[in-house]
Amino acid sequence: VLTASDGYLLHPDLQVVLDLNAFQTSIRSGWSAHAEGRREAARSAFLRAEQLYQGDFALAKSDPGEGEEYRRAFLQAIYWLAEDDLCCSQAEACRARAQRILREDPWHTGAAALLLKAYLASGNRRAARRHYERLMKIHDSLPPEIVQIARTYGL
Repeated sequence: VLTASDGYLLHPDLQVVLDLNAFQTSIRSGWSAHAEGRREAARSAFLRAEQLYQGDFALAKSDPGEGEEYRRAFLQAIYWLAEDDLCCSQAEACRARAQRILREDPWHTGAAALLLKAYLASGNRRAARRHYERLMKIHDSLPPEIVQIARTYGL
C-alpha cells in the first residue's frame, strides 16, 4: 500500500488476485470440463475451488442470496469430487467430503447416500449401519437410493 496526496493506493507492481474470481472461474471450468467428458480437468478445477472456499466470501454488499449462491456452488463441486472419489476407489476421501457436505447441509440426501456407500466401500459396515440408523431418525422417509443400499447390504 502506498500513500498518495489524496489517500492510499496499491503499489502498481503488485499483482492482486481476488479469491472470489478464482473460485468462480474454477467452478465454471469444472462444469465445462465435466460437460466435455474431461474428468481429470474437471477434477483439477473442482479441487482448486475446494481449496479456495474457506467459508462465506467477504462480499462488497451484504446480499445473503449471493453468499448462498457461492456456498451452493461449493457444495455441488465437492459433491462431484466425492462421487469421483468413490468411482476411483478412494472411499476415505469420499467419506471426508460427504461429511463436510453434511456439516454444511444436514439434509443433503445425496451426500448421505455417498457417506453410506463410502463406509461400505471401505468395509466399515458398523459405521454404515450407525449412519443408516441416524438417517432413519432424522428423516420422515428416506430417499429410494438409501433404502436400496440398505436392502442390498442388509443394514
